Amino acid sequence: MAEKPFLLGITGNIASGKSVVRQYLENAGAFTIDSDLLAQQTYLPGSPAYQPIIDRFGEDLLLGDGQINRSKLGRIVFNDPQALHELEGLIYPTLFSWLEALLKLPGLSLYAIEAINLFESGLDAICDANWTVIAPDDLRFERLMDERGLLAAQARARLEAQNPQEEKAERADAAISTAGSFLETWQETSAHLAALPLNKPLINSQAGLFAADPLDETIWPTEEQAQTEERCRLLARHSVHFWDHAEGRSQVNWKMTSRLAMLRNAQPRPPLELRPDFLHALAAQAKLQLAQDLVIRADFLTPALAKHAGFWPGEDTPEGLNPVFYTNYLRQQALMPAEAYHLPLG
Repeated sequence: MAEKPFLLGITGNIASGKSVVRQYLENAGAFTIDSDLLAQQTYLPGSPAYQPIIDRFGEDLLLGDGQINRSKLGRIVFNDPQALHELEGLIYPTLFSWLEALLKLPGLSLYAIEAINLFESGLDAICDANWTVIAPDDLRFERLMDERGLLAAQARARLEAQNPQEEKAERADAAISTAGSFLETWQETSAHLAALPLNKPLINSQAGLFAADPLDETIWPTEEQAQTEERCRLLARHSVHFWDHAEGRSQVNWKMTSRLAMLRNAQPRPPLELRPDFLHALAAQAKLQLAQDLVIRADFLTPALAKHAGFWPGEDTPEGLNPVFYTNYLRQQALMPAEAYHLPLG
């Protein structure tokens, strides 16, 4: 029987920096799960919670394309604790079912689940350890306005709707502060990661790709050598690998979300016009991170190479993914389906 992977819960109040810590763990080789993103998928047409949400909160939530207006729904539930409790009751059964399925997938030694309501939902009970990410209230207030575009009154209401973050910190096995620099947060996260009793070492690269260490001066381009803080900022937002090849070395920036892996950028762009051996390395690394599909911008590939490598046109929804989620995700990356190819990794 395969050894049970270590399950880590990550929580914290809104705008505390949970996603930064989760992304650092992904760069270290963990399989990470954004429970908020999974929850959002329960709102999509065709998902189990879609109709119950409409029945409870009304058809005036619907946008013209049939999707639920999550901003409008958020304004309702953040001002009404009972409504929030009812919404959670509608989405949690589906959410927990999906989480259970993800955790049964074979592969990595560490799974990390980011959940703002980790303790409130009882999800902490199935985790082997739990971390709370904290930041000063005034800094979180600034993040909500600067990074999420909320008005001051909206940001203040979101902060006041939650229990004090100290309560979550007291219940956690460790607390990580994001009040300092990205480098300080990376170092603190790395120290707590090293202390976890994992059954086997993390594997975070293969097939010619290797993971980026922001302190390794030997792998970054010369002009970047004095910019450790900027490297840590990059690793806070993307999965970053390097690829050694005959002509030199390329830096590869990914975004992995909900079992989708997307090549965001490569420097030099694109490395050797994404030749077949590089595509093989990308696919192998994406599978290592349990991705079921690899998405690449159409202008990174020639049609002939895409066909030869087994890529499908972006208009064809990957099997097993909600077509609305897939289309929404491409739009968030400023792409239309016709501007992408995708490779099934099953």
